[in-house]
Amino acid sequence: MTKSEIADFFNRIRNLKSSKELKAHEFFEQNKSKIIDEYKKHLESKIDENNIEKEKLEHEKNMFEKKVCVKCGSMMRLINGSFWGCPNFRDVDNGVKHSTYSANKDEYYSMYENKVEYLYGLKIKTTWASDIIKSVEGKGIITPLLLVRLLEDEGYRDMREYSNRSSSKHALSGWVTANENSKISEKEVLEYFKSVFDTCVYQVGIKYNFANDREKIGFIDLIASDELDVFIIEVKNNSCDVKENQLENYHKAIKHVMNKSKDKRNVYSIHVVYGFMGNDKNDNIISFDKINTIKEINKLKIILGKPAYKKRNRTFSILNQSVSIADFEF
Repeated sequence: MTKSEIADFFNRIRNLKSSKELKAHEFFEQNKSKIIDEYKKHLESKIDENNIEKEKLEHEKNMFEKKVCVKCGSMMRLINGSFWGCPNFRDVDNGVKHSTYSANKDEYYSMYENKVEYLYGLKIKTTWASDIIKSVEGKGIITPLLLVRLLEDEGYRDMREYSNRSSSKHALSGWVTANENSKISEKEVLEYFKSVFDTCVYQVGIKYNFANDREKIGFIDLIASDELDVFIIEVKNNSCDVKENQLENYHKAIKHVMNKSKDKRNVYSIHVVYGFMGNDKNDNIISFDKINTIKEINKLKIILGKPAYKKRNRTFSILNQSVSIADFEF
């Protein structure tokens, strides 16, 4: 891909995003009354569920105080001074067990208060907006996050606020925050590698097609190089985000381009994780914290080269493949 092709690609993405947002707003306006009806119906069902749970809990408390089995209504017996049990405990019908109560009143009331506190807020999942979208056949047209915001504009609260838990916007915006953080981490990693390597190029556009596969477009986070070695680097905030096949494809594509141009330099590919590493045993991952203080290029290359594809002696079968790469020099 040339630089102009990359610019065209991003312009198409931006235009598509604007078009999708317009369609989403139009969908909301056209289906507003239906969406609001579904919102009210969903909220009312949760209120009803909560009221039933509260009534059930209050009934169980009354039965405890009377020492009566909730299932069969029999008077309970004190067993060994430690708990109250139902004399019909052996009679199990449809898997429903007879009641048992602690002989310790403080223990029971403590448990009761915890349940009351739990039922203080409604049980509303973060998927409530998605559920409404499905019910009005808006899946793929409007996002849950936008629906929450548009409903708020109409005077309807984020339903999660009734549950005394984190807001839907907080939960649904998590991926947005993660995306913003990933851009910050990529730039910090880029600045570090620029301070060590002769050449560093960022977000290299690449279009490739391997045998028996469809054409793919990708953007390599970073390529760092000198006169001896080329390092293909993907930056991740979390080791759980690592996509092994993606990096392997980039490696094959870059190696193919270099072979065609008779470039004899070594090629290495590695994931650099900026944040959480976890317990991942993948030997093709390295933490940014382990390298970001190294200023000597040879020392850094030794560390990067140990887990990389080149060191693992990987071999790739390359048949009928075509690769087009942005006209950056690396």
